[in-house]
Amino acid sequence: MALKRIALHPDREVWERQPGESAKAFGRFSLFLDTTPSQRSYSEIAASYGCSVSVIQKQAAVHLWQERVAAYDAERSRQRRERIRERDEELCRILMDLARATSTLVARTIQHIAETREPLDAHIVPRWVEAIERMRRIALDQPDKVLMEVTGKDGGPIEISEFEGLSEEEKRLRAQEMAEGVLRLYQGGKSG
Repeated sequence: MALKRIALHPDREVWERQPGESAKAFGRFSLFLDTTPSQRSYSEIAASYGCSVSVIQKQAAVHLWQERVAAYDAERSRQRRERIRERDEELCRILMDLARATSTLVARTIQHIAETREPLDAHIVPRWVEAIERMRRIALDQPDKVLMEVTGKDGGPIEISEFEGLSEEEKRLRAQEMAEGVLRLYQGGKSG
């Protein structure tokens, strides 16, 4: 004799109690559903209710347990992915805000240096640009490391030819010009 399976109600989630499903039958299904997927077992449900495994197998077939828990598990996975996506988007917004704030701070600092003609450490501007770019890449989920390292002669630091042969004062002025150029680029090419 073939078992007559229940019809799932179209206006209910499949893991909710269905028409024609007794409270006792739904209780057994709920226990099965609430068990960790890797631990689900008809024999455990049978032991919990003091009945035979064949009774639970029959009920599971009639009440579509496997289809219902599969739909439930899929929905839970979808919700988990959605929460992760929302968290990642929020993190991205925070990092982009931080990158923008840092860019603004750097632009103001460079503007101040350009206006006051304060001495500028020639090595600081590239570090600022690098920090801003690193935050932007992290926010966009792009790698922030380059797999190839570029070094100067014998693995030493790269020499900036722009400063070659310049006095300390000339280096300071050239670094300031470079900073002003970075500021112009940041401001969209507008002149100071």
